[in-house]
Amino acid sequence: MPDSSKLSQDFKEFRFRRRYDHLLRFRLRNAKPNEIIKAARELGFKINAKDLEKMKAINAKQAAKRAEPIREKSALDLLKNFFKG
Repeated sequence: MPDSSKLSQDFKEFRFRRRYDHLLRFRLRNAKPNEIIKAARELGFKINAKDLEKMKAINAKQAAKRAEPIREKSALDLLKNFFKG
């Protein structure tokens, strides 16, 4: 059984190729996980469903971080804090 670091390296290499190979990107757009794994194996990459799940969790965390609104303090808020303290 190959070690997990080798598998994750294969997944990183596959993602890199998918990013710059426009035909592959078009083929995998809206693809199901099984189709992604099948395409990766055809290209010689050994990835599995766990790699895809990890990536999905990371992407969800990054999307939530981007979705948090950044609220700047208004002049009125600054004035209230000035008179409080």
